[in-house]
Amino acid sequence: MSQWPVLAVGLRLQGQPVLLVGAGAVAAEKLEKLLRCGAVIDVVAPQACQQVRQWAQDGLLRWIPRPFAAEDVAGRLMVLSATGREGVDLEVFAQCEKRHILCNSADVPEACTAWLMAQAQHGPLTVAVGTSGTAPGLSRRLLQEALSGLPADIADLVDRYGRLRRWVIDDLAPGPSQLAGRMELLRRLAKQPWSWLRGGTADQRAELLKSWVAPATPPAQASAPPQPTELADKNQAADQPR
Repeated sequence: MSQWPVLAVGLRLQGQPVLLVGAGAVAAEKLEKLLRCGAVIDVVAPQACQQVRQWAQDGLLRWIPRPFAAEDVAGRLMVLSATGREGVDLEVFAQCEKRHILCNSADVPEACTAWLMAQAQHGPLTVAVGTSGTAPGLSRRLLQEALSGLPADIADLVDRYGRLRRWVIDDLAPGPSQLAGRMELLRRLAKQPWSWLRGGTADQRAELLKSWVAPATPPAQASAPPQPTELADKNQAADQPR
């Protein structure tokens, strides 16, 4: 059981400097995730597997063919270590600790201030599952089980909720004076059944939301929310788990 309380966050790594120490098969798996995020990646390792070499040749990352040095971590937002040598991984972690840099070490939980999670991206929705390094092999299975309980059109539903939320914040209940009422309204909106987000018209949804607003906000002053693109499958069957 993990002894560290964990805060789950999402990191936007687009254009951010990231270091990976190690260039074997495990490192390649981590690199694939980092590349999808658009990170600026340096890889430090005396040898590299074919996949890492290919990415370097394609200009997707920079491979520095030598052993790790303490100064390699300087200026990085995040450092990952996957050398297969615990002593090296612990040294990478120690150097990150000195500089307050997030560090992830493969198979060495005590040398981590960050853990990579199994994750899936569906439009604006990210679903991620992690075990704080306790049972990483189960993360993918747990993720798939979590995804199986979501509607097939979940990405469109999240997008539609986001449009309504923006309308509520900007037009229906704007300003600091309506913060409490706005938060309560958004909580109620998030509890509506998926079929409500799918069906009806923008005007019908607007009328319901207006009826939830405190009298201090005259409903007539709020413009109707934008009509989202109609979903391809609006029938009730889309509510069923995939």
